[in-house]
Amino acid sequence: MVALSLILSGRNDNYMGNFTYRLTTCLNYIAHGAAKINRLDDMEIVVTDWNSDVPLAEDLPISAAAAQITRFVVVPPQIAQSVQLPEQVFFLACAVNTAIRRARGEFIVLINADLLIPHYSLQILLDLVDGKLDLPWPADQTFFCGGRHHIPWQVSQRSPSLLDWDRYLLMHGAQLPLEQGHPGLGTHLSAQMMHRDLWLSSGSYNEQYRYWGWADAELTLRITQLYPWLHLSTLGVQLYDMEHWVENKRAPVDRNPYTVSPTYEIHQPGWGLSNYVLDIQTAKRIVEPEPPTPGGVIAPWAKTQAEILTEMTGDKVTEHIQNIQQMFSLELSDHDYDIFYPLAWYSLYYYPRTYLDFGAKWGYTAALVTAAQPSVEFYGIESWQEDGGYPVPYHATNMFFRVGYRGYARFVSGDPQTALARLQASCIGSLKIDLACVRVDLLADGALALVKQLIDCLEPGGAIVLTSQSSGVISHLWQACGHHFPQFTYIKFAHSPTGLILAATFIQ
Repeated sequence: MVALSLILSGRNDNYMGNFTYRLTTCLNYIAHGAAKINRLDDMEIVVTDWNSDVPLAEDLPISAAAAQITRFVVVPPQIAQSVQLPEQVFFLACAVNTAIRRARGEFIVLINADLLIPHYSLQILLDLVDGKLDLPWPADQTFFCGGRHHIPWQVSQRSPSLLDWDRYLLMHGAQLPLEQGHPGLGTHLSAQMMHRDLWLSSGSYNEQYRYWGWADAELTLRITQLYPWLHLSTLGVQLYDMEHWVENKRAPVDRNPYTVSPTYEIHQPGWGLSNYVLDIQTAKRIVEPEPPTPGGVIAPWAKTQAEILTEMTGDKVTEHIQNIQQMFSLELSDHDYDIFYPLAWYSLYYYPRTYLDFGAKWGYTAALVTAAQPSVEFYGIESWQEDGGYPVPYHATNMFFRVGYRGYARFVSGDPQTALARLQASCIGSLKIDLACVRVDLLADGALALVKQLIDCLEPGGAIVLTSQSSGVISHLWQACGHHFPQFTYIKFAHSPTGLILAATFIQ
């Protein structure tokens, strides 16, 4: 027996968009955290592989640490289809129970298959299991529920590495909205945790619920006939759920009836497929840990320049700009449009992780980017020193609220000439920029030096929008940057002294 079993279930398909990436990342990230706190030997992950044509254990790229602690309980199509309804491909209640029946942990926690658990939270869970937390009620007689912070779907579109996720959760975790579920029902959560004796004595999930929904509430209402419940977040456990693609959102409609059991224990012989001998597999595709280098970039250079320009001026980008324009009642000039189009295009199509806005006083470009990528790591450079109609910092930050921004934002005030150097010297980790907008008139004669400094921070595939009131200034920067960085792509716009630098080259 181990201290803690984490159980989940899945099927080898593209459920709700990039499911295999989200499941793989869930497993690898748990093991990544357990290794950090030296607790791999004290926990296990049990995955019910339900009705997959190709078993998950054969297909998922699993880290060596995750392979050490993960077991896949395989319910092949011939068994799955014999116990579920003809129109189903997945029988959630039975899949959950199948893993619970075969878990070896003293405590068992059911989690979502696309959940990220930081190592700080794993440490608290294990301290809870080990009896190290001072609780007013015995942990083995408590039903624990876990809320979920929602990670915007755009973040996982870049398939971040485990190290990328470490940084993302550290920088943005507190800003992500927390869903604590329906009070007293244990629904719309990311985890349910009890001592194994409570799972087994209660009969676990009711397999009369054949469809999606309500089974978690029915379990909660049975357990709380006898035992109290507590939110894990009150103990400091923070859990993060990777949102599904918006185009794959499932309508939140429960198909199971809202019935309530009159008893704590339900009688269901053979629950969790206990009458079947199931194959239990370990991971077959063991992968090496990702090196700490940039990765996951969707490369602009995989397209031609003509395709990029068509994409940049297409309906998706135009509609996004119009939405921002209407939201803030903006009157945009041709110059403004030349700034907005490349920023909106890159934000919508390439999901920047970091955005630097040089001259952030008005906040419109920041709103444009953060509306498209709602938890981008934002850095705004602005002195806030001028008089006469100059907006206060609240002006820009109020725009964040209006577009639903939920990420890490930092403003660097003081002398603009030294702001980037000060940011580099005080950034958590090294400063890596995916997208930047630079109003070079703020820099006077120091523009070229700062742009070169910024390019040194630019990630592969990153982009910088340079703009000025003077065509001569932009022409000089274009010529100088082209000399120093000939491997990049430079696009100048016709209506104004504005241009785009891409850390990329196009296919011919």
